[in-house]
Amino acid sequence: GSDCPEYIDADDPYYIGSGQRVSGEGNPQEVAARLLAKEVPFNDGDQKGISFLTPWARADLAKIAEGGKITSCKSDGTVLDVGLLQVLDELSAKYNVGLGYFITEHECQGQHLAGRGIDIDSVDGYVLRELLGIKGGDMDGIPPGLAREFMEDASKLMPTGRGGLGQRQCSPLKDAVYAEGVKPFPDRCHHFHLDTRQNY
Repeated sequence: GSDCPEYIDADDPYYIGSGQRVSGEGNPQEVAARLLAKEVPFNDGDQKGISFLTPWARADLAKIAEGGKITSCKSDGTVLDVGLLQVLDELSAKYNVGLGYFITEHECQGQHLAGRGIDIDSVDGYVLRELLGIKGGDMDGIPPGLAREFMEDASKLMPTGRGGLGQRQCSPLKDAVYAEGVKPFPDRCHHFHLDTRQNY
């Protein structure tokens, strides 16, 4: 609808990359290599790019950048969805996006198994405290406004008719406004889940 724009105003000082929904088409090998080249320390919120909270996210991305497949869950291997990688590429123009799990060391199910899901464990240097073994409230450790802005931005970048965003029941995201065609759903409040599922 008209209240769900498919692009972000290029005059906005916080303009995200191209500002448009990603195509979901192209070569995942090229996008994975570009993401690896954008690596920054996870604990420096002033540096925008891709950071790694686990070695497995980097290893999975490197496997795709080399033209390979991730075989930790399926013997014939899985290639990461190019649309998911494009969303991360666009988000990393505005944020320090701390990657946790694509496939390796994640449960072998759902959108992760299909290569369409990513768990994000930090944004702009803010690590979700439960991951550090510190009990807290919903998504404790990250400013609520940043959590909401990050997920709303992610929704605007999803390929048309695709996209899933978790943590809908977590307090910072209960009232978040997502772009048309993106499916919000409940998930544990100690990470951000993004995926590029087909919704229609």
